[in-house]
Amino acid sequence: MLIFLLTGVAFIFTLVLTAIAASFVVFLLVGPHGGVLPASFHKPALFLAWAVVLTAPFISARWMWRCLTKMVANKTPTMS
Repeated sequence: MLIFLLTGVAFIFTLVLTAIAASFVVFLLVGPHGGVLPASFHKPALFLAWAVVLTAPFISARWMWRCLTKMVANKTPTMS
């Protein structure tokens, strides 16, 4: 049960951080008042930002899940 909770926390944490970072990068590059990129790159930049925001949390949660399951599987029972 703890594995589900920690994986969910990793997913939410990564989602929030990635969304904040992607929004700042998109505002800088595309910007409402011209931005850095030419107009022809606005749509690809937005697409890539959304792709990162939607995939990064899944990658992070998968990594956390695999690490936690390895830790649980390698835990040897002790005589108490």
